[in-house]
Amino acid sequence: MEDFKKELIKLSGLENEIFVDKFLKSIILTYNWDEFYSKCKQFENGEEELLLKWVEIIIKFQSIISKDNNNNNNNNNNNNNNNNNNNNNNNNDNNNNNINNNNNQLKLNNSWFEKKRFILNKLSILSTPGETLIKFCKILDLTSNDLNKNNIKNENENENENAIFHLIIESSKMNNEIKIDQIKQLYKFGLNINQIYKFKTPLDCVAEQKNIELFKELIELGAGEFSSHSIINKLFYKQLSYEQKVELKPYMMKLFNRNPKLSFRICFDQLFPSEKNPNEISYKFETSTMGQRYITDEIFQKVFQFGINFKNQPINYSRRPVAPVEDELLGLKLFVEFEPVAPSMTKASTRFSQHLLEIDNLPDTEFSIITLNNGTTYPLLIMQNVNNAESLLKLLQSNTPNDLQKIENIDPLSISKLITSTILTNPSGGSLSDYLISPILKNHNYDNNDQQQQQQQQQQQQQQQQKYNIIPINTDQPFVESSNVSIGLFFLNQMNDQVHPDLIKIIKSIDIHQFLTEWRFTLKQLHEFSVDLIYNKNIEKLNNHTYGSGGGGGGGDNGDLTKLRYAGIIPGTILTMYSKLIKLKDELLKVRKTPITHWKLLSILEPKVAARYSQFIIEQQIPTNFSIIQSYQNLNQKSIISIIIETFKFNNQQQLQQQKPLEIDVNREIENEELIFLNFINRNHIINEEDILKFSKLTAATIEKIFKSLDFLNYDNEIIKLLFKNILQTNGSIKELIIKNCKSLTFETLKSFSIFQELNIGSIRKLSIIGCSKINEISEKAAFNSLFGTTKQLTMNSLVKLKVDRCNSLTTLKLNTPNLLTLSAVDCSQLRVFDVFAPKLKKLTIQANKVGLETFNVISTFSNLEYLDISRIVSPAANDSIISLDLQIWKNIKILISKDVLSIEKVIISKLENLKTLDFTGCSSLREFEIKNEKIIFDNCPNLQILSLKGTLINNDQKYQLLQTIS
Repeated sequence: MEDFKKELIKLSGLENEIFVDKFLKSIILTYNWDEFYSKCKQFENGEEELLLKWVEIIIKFQSIISKDNNNNNNNNNNNNNNNNNNNNNNNNDNNNNNINNNNNQLKLNNSWFEKKRFILNKLSILSTPGETLIKFCKILDLTSNDLNKNNIKNENENENENAIFHLIIESSKMNNEIKIDQIKQLYKFGLNINQIYKFKTPLDCVAEQKNIELFKELIELGAGEFSSHSIINKLFYKQLSYEQKVELKPYMMKLFNRNPKLSFRICFDQLFPSEKNPNEISYKFETSTMGQRYITDEIFQKVFQFGINFKNQPINYSRRPVAPVEDELLGLKLFVEFEPVAPSMTKASTRFSQHLLEIDNLPDTEFSIITLNNGTTYPLLIMQNVNNAESLLKLLQSNTPNDLQKIENIDPLSISKLITSTILTNPSGGSLSDYLISPILKNHNYDNNDQQQQQQQQQQQQQQQQKYNIIPINTDQPFVESSNVSIGLFFLNQMNDQVHPDLIKIIKSIDIHQFLTEWRFTLKQLHEFSVDLIYNKNIEKLNNHTYGSGGGGGGGDNGDLTKLRYAGIIPGTILTMYSKLIKLKDELLKVRKTPITHWKLLSILEPKVAARYSQFIIEQQIPTNFSIIQSYQNLNQKSIISIIIETFKFNNQQQLQQQKPLEIDVNREIENEELIFLNFINRNHIINEEDILKFSKLTAATIEKIFKSLDFLNYDNEIIKLLFKNILQTNGSIKELIIKNCKSLTFETLKSFSIFQELNIGSIRKLSIIGCSKINEISEKAAFNSLFGTTKQLTMNSLVKLKVDRCNSLTTLKLNTPNLLTLSAVDCSQLRVFDVFAPKLKKLTIQANKVGLETFNVISTFSNLEYLDISRIVSPAANDSIISLDLQIWKNIKILISKDVLSIEKVIISKLENLKTLDFTGCSSLREFEIKNEKIIFDNCPNLQILSLKGTLINNDQKYQLLQTIS
């Protein structure tokens, strides 16, 4: 140790002044950093050499001290053991000795700690061994978290303020061997190999240096996740020779898996260069966002047959003909789809999901038009390839447990994002073959500098099951009407899982108005690119009708550009998404007893879609992979799933003028509806004609919130008429409607609302009509009503909740509601006709109404009831009374309330395992409980908590005996 002291003194030139043995046995190095660094600058062999030599001696010095400490500790431990055996009273003294010995250490002057990052940066650009860097980090108490922070600029120093990986890579004083050693050691220490500093990642820095060997090493360590296309492709990959690119193939495959965006741009630039090769025959074509491109004759011949009719190669990527374009030696691959339907909307949907839900693995696309030598023009959609992926359909068809396990091991956040995105964007494409399952690369640990803990974590990762991403490869025709949606994804078991908490955090943090304002700008750009490509650059072809003939099916009579006159943005898209996002955010902000599932979310945002799927799913459970396939096939067979292209076409030149509303849609400023609603609430719900005109332009979700807050007692008939005329009679997108205390509302008025029209009635999810005294019926007029005055059930497939309370003129309720879960009809004293089909009904409240045997027979059909309240019901006539109540017809009943029902004399009860509450308070005629299956009377109702028989003819002794019998 003394030798090292002397060497440090010699290097400092300050003799004994640099050491002070001040506290216990600690050795304090008092030499100030600024003084030392000043001396370094004067050192004849250069400051770097002196600094490195100094650090190496300090590390050796610390190593000796640590070794001495270990030896002393071991000796003391032995002494302690001996002393413990001889005399326990000496324990305290021995422990004190241990403490003193453990304090034998090297301490640097505080100035070294203040400048520790600057010192490390200085060391990193020298030929400092990686192990030396790590040891000195520990002496200076530098952790991986410190090194991963971006705010590392030293106010007193203007040089060497880069992130350490960037600094090492850009250093010109070291060879690759030393750089690789430093990088590997720092990576093991916990440095983030994808750290972004000054808009560049370490891999970007390597690419700028055109350092192939270092590029390979960084890829192996996991670099490239956030790397820039403009640097990696333009400054590095494009500059390589073909042989070098072949050599890099395995590394590029790993990079593509890590960074899909980079993959698409590199593949596109390589396979479709922007400059023509004078040594090759090539064809020019136009793209919507990537400018003019060229396709070589070799690739062209693979894609097109005889230069005219394109090949229809069987592949599950699309409903239309698709051809692969690839360079196998380089591992680069894209797909070309012929006759795309709505290419701009496809890209718009991708951008929407990427920016809103942070989905970063969606395949990219590029809309293009190619003109052959004979003048024939073809619209194309160039699509990104997904590497190392398998079709969802193929895995479902497999009998291999390993394949089926992959579906179960889909990453919960990945599928939660995709399901939510699909619900929002409503793509028409989405068969089971339109989804790929791709393994997720193992995450690298950046924050742990304990090597032993790192090894333990790596072992744990190996033991954990491999997780997978699920990736859609056909988002063709997004934002379609609900009846055109046919999504295989909605049959997976994960639909029963809760919306992922991390996704809920993302949605909650979104400023909807700001997001859609920015997305509107994206839509506007895509629309203009599409219009420019189709019309401006090809207007002559449009006028002369020079198009290619269709090949391979799926494209209509000819593969012409007229199909792309709707390739811009569909009108109303922005407002539809605004409405959905408001509803989505509101639902996720609600405090719930149980977390919201994907199924629940689907039923809220797209009730019509949920209603269609519920026909093929029992209690939202899919037991096997074959059930998923069969259910999807059944859905397609029963539904009209073919997308009617004419819905979007502009069939002639006159219809071409309908491009104008598209322009209006993407150029119109978006109102901040959240502020409009808050302003309405703050004005105490005051409404005038100007407000109504403003409300009429709002989305359905905001209109729903406004009507939920309205009490029509506060408004005169003129305002109410204007509300109905300008809003409810024009907006067919409303899914939840509440009307309270509207004395002028009749059934005829209700039927005039747009949501009750044939095209929209299937979308109503919740309907509440409260205190509307002129509503006399809710039913459907029969075809021969004019002759016979008959009615039939009104079909509302998506309705899950109906409330018709205090409607004292209501006489008839005739409904076909296959998905209804909750029904309330309270204080409807004239209700006589109760004809409701609701096989899934779980909660029924039908208080203070006239309920005879016929109505009760209907109630008896609700076999899934969990809650039933028939309090204060009365008999329509003396011979039409409910005398006996048999509970065994409701096997799932949990709560049954029957207060003040004077006609009930007898209750029949059997084994009801879920029953918690029985309340017959005030049933003054109730005198008997009949227990069925007396041989198994024990534990008939094991969960019964409340039994109320107050005001009945059953005394306390009978009640006690009853409780002993059934509970």
